[in-house]
Amino acid sequence: AYPVGFPLILASAWWCFGDSILVSSLTLSFFFFAFGIVAFFYFRKYFNESISILLTLIIIYNPLTIGFKREILSDIPFSFFMLLGVLLFQSERKNILHFILTGVVWGFALCVRGIGATLFLAAGFVFFHSIFRYVMKKGDRSRLLVSVKKSSIVVSSALLFYLLLNAVLFPIPSSGILKFYA
Repeated sequence: AYPVGFPLILASAWWCFGDSILVSSLTLSFFFFAFGIVAFFYFRKYFNESISILLTLIIIYNPLTIGFKREILSDIPFSFFMLLGVLLFQSERKNILHFILTGVVWGFALCVRGIGATLFLAAGFVFFHSIFRYVMKKGDRSRLLVSVKKSSIVVSSALLFYLLLNAVLFPIPSSGILKFYA
């Protein structure tokens, strides 16, 4: 009764390198390192390089964060996919393939942990903020259309990817997944 994302990550690592606790730990270490890189690039959008490195090190070397790595939990891979999804969504690219890739990352974040649904709420807030800004300030119509297009493509591709993994490829009984989300 778990979304298929995290078990799929572990099963892929075990298939390649064997079923052991060391492989699980190394897989989580890989995602921990990747999360640190993505966190740096996220902070770099808002701060200078020195502060971005410092903030990333504070998060990565926090004893509570390191404690997550001692357990086989989905928190670290989820954090990576969630922050990567946010970073991709904030990108200024207006390319449809980029929007679809962002949706796939969001869909996989949702497959790793159910709380990934908050990304959809964030997209809704961005969407309504764009409409509000357009109506109140008579903003640029093309910017509004890009926001609508971006939000709808990202959300629909994320939901399609989520359904593909959880309903088509690896069907989960609905009572099992609902117990997990409760």
